[in-house]
Amino acid sequence: MAFSEALLQEVLTKTDLVGLIGEYVSLRANGQRYWGLCPFHNEKSPSFTVNPANQFFYCFGCQEKGNAFGFLMKIERVPFPEAVRKLADKAGILVPEQETPQDKDRQAVVELLSRLTKSFHHLLLNHPEAAGARQTLSSRGVSAAMIEEFQLGYALKGRGWLKRFLTERSYDAAFLARTGLYSLNNQDAFLFSGRLLFPIRFPSHETVGFGGRLLEGDGPKYINSPETTVFQKRRMLYAWDRALPHIREKQQAILCEGYMDAIALHQAGLDWAVAPLGTSFTEEQASLIQRAAKSVVCLFDSDEAGQRAAAKAVETCEAVGLDTFVARTPGSKDPSELLEKEGPEAVQNLLNTPQKGFDFLLGFRYNAFTRDSGLDVKGFIGEIFAFLSRLDNGVQRETFLSRTADYLGIQKETLIGDFTKSDHRLTDRALAARQKAPRSGGSGRSLEWSLVVIVVSSPELFKELRKELSPEDFEEDRCRALLGILEDMVAEGQGSFPLSEIVSRLNNETWTEELEKDVMSGEYVAHAEEQLRGGVSKIKVRTLSEQRRKVKARLDQATSDDEKTRFLQEHKFLGEEISRLKGND
Repeated sequence: MAFSEALLQEVLTKTDLVGLIGEYVSLRANGQRYWGLCPFHNEKSPSFTVNPANQFFYCFGCQEKGNAFGFLMKIERVPFPEAVRKLADKAGILVPEQETPQDKDRQAVVELLSRLTKSFHHLLLNHPEAAGARQTLSSRGVSAAMIEEFQLGYALKGRGWLKRFLTERSYDAAFLARTGLYSLNNQDAFLFSGRLLFPIRFPSHETVGFGGRLLEGDGPKYINSPETTVFQKRRMLYAWDRALPHIREKQQAILCEGYMDAIALHQAGLDWAVAPLGTSFTEEQASLIQRAAKSVVCLFDSDEAGQRAAAKAVETCEAVGLDTFVARTPGSKDPSELLEKEGPEAVQNLLNTPQKGFDFLLGFRYNAFTRDSGLDVKGFIGEIFAFLSRLDNGVQRETFLSRTADYLGIQKETLIGDFTKSDHRLTDRALAARQKAPRSGGSGRSLEWSLVVIVVSSPELFKELRKELSPEDFEEDRCRALLGILEDMVAEGQGSFPLSEIVSRLNNETWTEELEKDVMSGEYVAHAEEQLRGGVSKIKVRTLSEQRRKVKARLDQATSDDEKTRFLQEHKFLGEEISRLKGND
């Protein structure tokens, strides 16, 4: 049966939307609304707004919108009934049983893993077989408080005991196969037997997976749960449930290499530390941090592998708009060993003088391309250009180009010229010059501005524009600002764009004068639909061309055959799409 309207309304009324969204997004009050970086797409400037009075959210960048149910469904990837149930539980409202089989299965997995977390924790603290695990933690200086806070556990030896234990409690084999507890090759074999366990949890502290450290014998030192319906390791970070409130408060995250490092940092009072889940740091993980903070300090192992991982993390974080820094661990391999040898104060001192991320990257790449015969200049600059091509911020690109020129002792203009001429994205200076070029047969206004004036003059065309282009496709601040105002008016249910109301919301006298002049001229009404389609095609060609340059840069840097094939196919597809659009002009 369906939820009653009265029940849904009661849940929404008792849900603090700002508080709910604030668990995932850093929000700041501005007037009667709250603003933050959208959690559903990457952006540098906040375009995500929460209206507590009307109980809805709206993003002017990607047009995601809705109420508390819609937000939870999107952010946690859960179906509507589960979102209703979760919010009702928070509000203390009893919901009639009406879950789908998928809802029940997903919730049952989470409930089982959360219960097992408590059982494994009990085994760690009390079972004689766990003495070695307790000794390992003690030798690494991990306190009883941290063991409790992170709910560390121990899995008894033997591959079959857990399956027998759970089967006796009426869990069927098909369900257990979906929990991520067993080997994919042998559904009776418990993955984590004989290992120290690190629960991986949602911000709600529900367990969705485990990391396991081998204590003796052969096998990988660390393993993680496989991908399941509730666990995708590329999208999650260890200690995120404990660190998130502190990350929001500090507007910074500390990114370390592993589970033990994260625990060591929390024990030292640095409770805004998180770690990837035993794999390479991903863009999804960087975006997760970016929605809650402005900067990241990378604190990886001091060996070559750790420093290489730090360099990749710097590139990934900078690409999503995070300011990055790198802290070193002199005289010790990793933060947890430093804690063991010198105590919490030594770990805290690591963050006193971190190096700027790009400066670290320059030094690391320079050393990587320095041979007995000297620096491989072409290889070094190629690596730096490939990284810069991933950045969307033009000021940031030119700043990094200037620092690279200073580092090499060459003229800044020479390096910028080489970057502009290379098969990477153009600098903002070149883009700005293109934007200022008068359009053919027009008044000297830019193409982007013309499209905005067209939809202001002919509101019925706004949906067509937004169907084809997003604000990220526009590079002029005035156009982004105007599109944001129009999006706001649409979200408020307005079917037209009165010039007087737009002017009252546009807080820029120069832009206001230009808009009034161009709209009142009537120049943009005749053949508006034709002008719009032609302009949209040109901007799409520009956007796709930049994407193609990025793909080419990644193709040049690809090492595996699979990567090369994938990037080559993407490069070809984008080229064909650009040709198609040009042919329709």
